[in-house]
Formats: sequence, C-alpha cells, structure tokens
Amino acid sequence: MKIVDIKPKPYIKLRIIATLIDYGIYFAFFYTYVTVFNQSSTPGVSRVDGMMALPVFIVWFLYFVVS
Repeated sequence: MKIVDIKPKPYIKLRIIATLIDYGIYFAFFYTYVTVFNQSSTPGVSRVDGMMALPVFIVWFLYFVVS
C-alpha cells in the first residue's frame, strides 16, 4: 500500500476569502432588495413574490454563472 501526502493548494485561503466576499455581496443585495420591495403588511415579515422575485434570480445567474 502506497501512502501519499496530499499537499494543499497554495491559493486555497484566497479562494475561500473570495467565495465569502462573493456570497456576502449577493446576500447584501438580496437583503436590501427584499427590504426595499417588501410586499408583506405584517410587521417583522419580509416577502417578495411573483414577478418581483425575478430580479433576485437574475442577479444570481448573472453574478455567479455568466461572470
């Protein structure tokens, strides 16, 4: 049986930080959008549905898939 040392990639920490920054940007957009375009009349509840929810998915697709 051959034992091989697995060496970590040299830039794995930078990739983790970049991923956290990317999702931080997306969640900041998501939170801001849902707060601004809130359709719920109940206090403490935020809701966006129907066509108003479409920009959330479009931004996700453009940010993570297209770019």
